[in-house]
Amino acid sequence: MVRAEEREVIIRDSSGNLESCPRYKAIVNPDTDNVYSILSKDYIILQHDDAISKVQEDITKNPEFGTPIQEGPFLYKGGARMETRFVFPEVHIPIKNGDLVNPQIQVLNGYDGGQGFHVIFGAYRVVCSNGLTIGEKVLQVHQRHTRKVSNFLMNNLLSDSMHQFSMQTEIWKTWVNKTIDAKKMEEKIKLLKLSAKREEEIKKEVEVSDGEIINGQKVLNLWLFFNILCQYATHRVSPAIRLEMSRRISKMF
Repeated sequence: MVRAEEREVIIRDSSGNLESCPRYKAIVNPDTDNVYSILSKDYIILQHDDAISKVQEDITKNPEFGTPIQEGPFLYKGGARMETRFVFPEVHIPIKNGDLVNPQIQVLNGYDGGQGFHVIFGAYRVVCSNGLTIGEKVLQVHQRHTRKVSNFLMNNLLSDSMHQFSMQTEIWKTWVNKTIDAKKMEEKIKLLKLSAKREEEIKKEVEVSDGEIINGQKVLNLWLFFNILCQYATHRVSPAIRLEMSRRISKMF
């Protein structure tokens, strides 16, 4: 796994002399000397390995949820950012016939100051291999690297999140019988604040989906439209955009 270390920052003063800059530190890949970022002296490195281990250790405290499948770690920006997912295949709930969802934990970490340590609880839709976002305020742990990452109570988070997952799936089941028309879909797509190109790509996904044409307009059930957005976030955008897009999806639904 890609690691990081701190190094002294040297600057050149107005006279051309080299001097140390104690207010900042360089976060560097020790194997390649690649500089991930120049950050404040208060920044504390959390190694990608350690971020994953914290979650793995706490998952073992809840064996009743079965053994999760780990996907990743996936590295981005030259190793500066990491993403890992844990899917719990033994906990599955059908939203409709043949359409199963599993709980999922997403772990994010970064060395560049642009991404802190995130643990996000959501869901995984088996039929199309995409992640589903659940309300982030209840089910997300986020800790910046400006203080030592504490041993947060993942044990309680996982138990509480599984309960929330069960309640959320009951809500999703009702979405199968709720419809959303073209005008409302366009309004929600606008709320994602994506580029015009990305908006058009999502609209094309809507056009080719299994909806109905009523009065000359495409109408989908809410579950299908929600999944079109989540699938786009899972498979078509960068991790940084995916995180923000998932937040906006959870707010609009």
